[in-house]
Amino acid sequence: MEDYKVRVQIPQVVDLRTAIRLFYEKNELSPKDVREIFGCSAPTAAKLIRRGQEEMDRTKTPYWNRQNVNSECAFRSWGLDIERMERALTRLRKLRLTEEASGGNC
Repeated sequence: MEDYKVRVQIPQVVDLRTAIRLFYEKNELSPKDVREIFGCSAPTAAKLIRRGQEEMDRTKTPYWNRQNVNSECAFRSWGLDIERMERALTRLRKLRLTEEASGGNC
């Protein structure tokens, strides 16, 4: 992984479905979206966004809103592989290890 100036420990994703939904639903992630993905504090979300914005600068991805971060750049900078996450969620559903697959309320 490339060397980023912003040093932040990447937290665990709280819910695969939420992360995948937000990746496809939004072109840019807000601080609220980042907190929803990781269940982290506002300062941690801000650091994660700044790290993603570094990736945007490296790839010359335009900003729509300077407070947000491009979804693809963010996931790349955080080391999250969307295709692997989708396979994992499919596998969990197949094994009926998610609340959604077992009939729980979500």
